[in-house]
Amino acid sequence: MNEEQNNIVLSKTFSSIFNSVEEALWSFDFVKNTLEQLDITEPGNKRVAVTFRDNRRVHIDFCNWLIFGIVKKSNEELEVSIALMEEEMAGYNYKKQYFTMKNDEPQVCLVKMPLTDFRENDKWQDAVEKTLPIIKNKFKNHTKTPYLNSNNKVLEEVVFNTENRLSLLQSDLSVVPENETLDNFPSVSFDVPLDINDLFFEDKDQLMQQIHTALLNKKNIIFTGPPGTGKSKLAQQVCDSYQVDYHMTTATSDWSTYETIGGYMPNNDGTLQFKPGLFLDCFKEATTNKPLNKWLIIDEMNRADIDKAFGSLFSALTGDSIKLDFQSDSGESIILRPEKKNEKAPLNDFE
Repeated sequence: MNEEQNNIVLSKTFSSIFNSVEEALWSFDFVKNTLEQLDITEPGNKRVAVTFRDNRRVHIDFCNWLIFGIVKKSNEELEVSIALMEEEMAGYNYKKQYFTMKNDEPQVCLVKMPLTDFRENDKWQDAVEKTLPIIKNKFKNHTKTPYLNSNNKVLEEVVFNTENRLSLLQSDLSVVPENETLDNFPSVSFDVPLDINDLFFEDKDQLMQQIHTALLNKKNIIFTGPPGTGKSKLAQQVCDSYQVDYHMTTATSDWSTYETIGGYMPNNDGTLQFKPGLFLDCFKEATTNKPLNKWLIIDEMNRADIDKAFGSLFSALTGDSIKLDFQSDSGESIILRPEKKNEKAPLNDFE
């Protein structure tokens, strides 16, 4: 290090991650070089999120993948997480997490190892050079990372602004929680009166009380009756009364879990991507992962084969947590689970 670097004292933020200025400079130089090979040359690119988590780690997310992370362990040793091809790991016992790949793609995994191991073995530097073209090609049609809401602009400057990096390393940063940022679940107030004044039913007051009581107790509702008696119109007016966003659809005999839950769809590049069905579309906003509270009205529900279309939903509708046989873009299994009391929603793409 030169004399200027010797006189630098890391801020509380960066001293919680790095043991020295030299470690910090090397790490951010490595990140900058890595991103440049992915055609990311300046801050503000929506395909990258540079985040600071739980007071002790930095993550670099490129599109849907964590490609580099660094954390200080309890013994003061620094550990890196780095995306590498699995074939480069033969004979090594480092901890690995596997990314979801197409059949014709080399397997890439997120490898955890001490920073000293990574820096002192040229094999790993070469392995990174071999892996980055695979990552670049895999996400060539992606325009945005799902973790952009967690991006720390000051930390981005530390990566790209080499001229001011030393002064920035003396600045403190805000913290992003471990499970991404959290958001409040949208709620519905049932204190407002149920207004269906332009519809006419026998025992109307009793009907409205039954609807109100069912919804207040978090129950689902089925309206039955002959065609043309106002069932669909009633469902719409219930949503309007409680000022709830809703989606209306008509069931068919061809419905399967692909329509209700979702399934894999091919992208332009030939990869498969999970496409949410009608139910999942009501729970989460696709681009920001923010929670939704959209209600679903299914007209002519009796036309669908209940087991084929709704089988995997029965457990969820009773309040149990279920893991689906699908993976999100981040590689995690998609989970349907009930909201817990006083819980905030994690902004991820799989719950």
